Amino acid sequence: MPSRPLPTLSELTHFLQSFFPPPDTRNPELPFLYHRPTTTTTPPTTPIPSITLSITPTPAFYATLHSKPTPHLAFLHRPWTLDRKRLPQDVTVLACHQGFDENLTVGANFALARRLGMDVDVGGGWGVVKGYKGDEGRGIGVVGGVEGGLRAALVKERVLREFGGRCEGCFGFGGRTSHEEAKEEEEGGVLLHPATASKEQDNEPITAIAIMNAFHPDEVTRALDLAASLNLISSSSTDGAKLLYLTGAIREPGLTFARDKGVRVICVGHRVCEEWGIGFLAERLREMWSGVLRVEEVYEEEEEGPREGGRRNPTQRNQPQPV
Repeated sequence: MPSRPLPTLSELTHFLQSFFPPPDTRNPELPFLYHRPTTTTTPPTTPIPSITLSITPTPAFYATLHSKPTPHLAFLHRPWTLDRKRLPQDVTVLACHQGFDENLTVGANFALARRLGMDVDVGGGWGVVKGYKGDEGRGIGVVGGVEGGLRAALVKERVLREFGGRCEGCFGFGGRTSHEEAKEEEEGGVLLHPATASKEQDNEPITAIAIMNAFHPDEVTRALDLAASLNLISSSSTDGAKLLYLTGAIREPGLTFARDKGVRVICVGHRVCEEWGIGFLAERLREMWSGVLRVEEVYEEEEEGPREGGRRNPTQRNQPQPV
């Protein structure tokens, strides 16, 4: 039986683009086709033997590109510091920032929701939280029910397993670990988030999970209100302990507000949830072109460059090429 043909540049581009929301013409993002070869022509029908996925362009990213068969395809989540001069001549680079954050980190991530046992395929049992930073249509999270309610300890275990046991903090659960609320974070000798939940409370059910890409009091309120409107919890003011708020980085105002409402919180960390998205794309690519396409994942962290006013110097960013 003849071997399966290599995927074409067009097939890979459309396959990856299918995981992200359509670009918003009112607030255009960076072009998905971020870099095209400048000295060679790569038609859409060109067979592609390998692809490299990375959050940012790092030394290991460039080294991987130069060590693989060509023509090559690459994908970046945050491509701003890409040095085009360091790319092999026949490499095409795809990029997605906001859409990746929305759909493949802790946001409206339905793939993650299904893995955690959320009922996001049943009509009326879930909803999307929209609106952030003036963009009313931007999806920043999904709230859904948990198959009849699961013990809090089991839900926490599922989350930590999904992210390789890594997190910045778990709050509202019993026991003390290096990753949980009893971390020795002190301010003036006072523990910022003392353990308030007993191990017995870990046996209580969680009936709803909010996977959210932001963590301020307003987002916590909207997640609670949506869970209540979907009848996943009985009341947004008194039933907070039945909601798990899953997000990225710890934000003190949001965490304090959530704890006051009794909401359980797991913060996996910004970088960790980005790595989840890269790993997910790699899995899907390997499944789609098993034994044909070589898929490389680069998880090296980018070195911080000089910053101005707390932001990276914009002159250091390579502007996307028009396509």
